[in-house]
Amino acid sequence: ALQDLELNFMGCYKVSDRGLQSLIAAIPSMLSSLKLWRSICPLITDHCLHAFPVMHRLRHCTFYFSYCSLLTDSALQHLRSCLPEMLQEFQIDMSCCQNLTDAG
Repeated sequence: ALQDLELNFMGCYKVSDRGLQSLIAAIPSMLSSLKLWRSICPLITDHCLHAFPVMHRLRHCTFYFSYCSLLTDSALQHLRSCLPEMLQEFQIDMSCCQNLTDAG
């Protein structure tokens, strides 16, 4: 079974929620390591992150969402609810995401 997954959509200006929602919904919930790069994807909105499954066995997690200006606090809150309490390593980059507030 798939244990490690890295998806890179850096600079994909025309990638929108529709394509990523299908891909994210198909991510196996039994992954132990996930890296998701979505920097400079201006068409990505909260709908995409709301497709994330709950990942009980995830131990290493890296998210890069810089310059995704349509992401909001709601997306981050949902993402957090999908991650296990006992992550060994967690990194997230949300730089230049102008719609985020302290609530995220």
